[in-house]
Amino acid sequence: MDVAGGMAAKRHSNTIDAVHFLNPIKKGCVAKIYARVNRSWNSSMEVEVLVQSEILLTGECLLCCHAYFTFVAIKDEKPILVPKIVPKLKEEILRWESADTRRTIRFQRKKNMKPELIKPTDVVYANGSCQIIKMIMPEHTNPMNITFGGMIMSWMEHAAYIAATRATRTHLLTASMDQLQFHRPSMVGHLVTIVARVTKVFKQSVEVYIVVRSEDPITNQVQLTNDAWISFVSVDQNGKPFPLSDVEEIGEVKTVEAEKRKNHRLEEKRQILSENSEDWDITHQTSAF
Repeated sequence: MDVAGGMAAKRHSNTIDAVHFLNPIKKGCVAKIYARVNRSWNSSMEVEVLVQSEILLTGECLLCCHAYFTFVAIKDEKPILVPKIVPKLKEEILRWESADTRRTIRFQRKKNMKPELIKPTDVVYANGSCQIIKMIMPEHTNPMNITFGGMIMSWMEHAAYIAATRATRTHLLTASMDQLQFHRPSMVGHLVTIVARVTKVFKQSVEVYIVVRSEDPITNQVQLTNDAWISFVSVDQNGKPFPLSDVEEIGEVKTVEAEKRKNHRLEEKRQILSENSEDWDITHQTSAF
C-alpha cells in the first residue's frame, strides 16, 4: 500500500490514517491495489489507497483494506511545493473537501498527542509487551535512503501482534492501524527499536500502542520516529469471532480514552463500507498473487 501510494504521489510518506483490514486475502487470490490523489496543499498531498481481493474461480471481488496516506515533497531535506489539484467532478470535490477535514483532525491529534511523554514500557496487562530491534539496510529504503513507511508499518504490526498474543493467549487478526505518525525519518545504518504494549483488552478485540525510536550507532543520537495504535480482533481456529476471557490488569488502564479511539475506528469503518468503490479509476493498477 505504501508503494502504491508513493507511486500515485511520488513523494515521501508523513502520516497514515484509517488503515482498516476488512477481509483477508487468501492464497491463490489476486490482490488489486488502487491509489488516487484526493488533494494537495503547499508541500503535501493525501493519497487514498484501496485493496481488493479477487477470487479467480468465481470472479468475486472483496474489499480487503483501505487507508489514507499523507506524503510530503522534499528536496535536499527541505519541503518543496507540489502541483495544485483542482477538482472538477462532484465526486472529486467531495473527496477534496473530506481530505481537508481529515488534515485538520490530524493536526489536532498531533498537537494533543505527546508521544515523548508516554512510557511504552509501563505494562498494564501481564506479558502484554514486546520489543524488536532492526538495523536499516538498503533494501528497506527508498532512493533517498529513507526507510519505507510500509516497512516500518510491518515491523510495528509484528511487535503489536506479539504483545497482544502474549496478553490474551488467543488467535488474533489485525483489524486497523490509526494515527500512524512519521515524526522523523530513519536512514540506512540506523538501529530502530519498536516497543509495543497492550493498552486495552475489550470483549473481542485488543488495542496496542507502538513507539518506534531510531538510533544512529555512530553518534549515539536517539530520536522518536513513529507512533501508532493497532487493534486486533480475537478469532477461533476457523477465523470466526471469539470472545476474550478476563485478562489480568497489572497497571492503570485508561478505559475512557481507549473507548473513544475504538468508537472513532468503528465510525471510520462504517463510513468506508458505506461508500461505493466503483468510481475508482482502474486504468493504473497493480495486481499480484
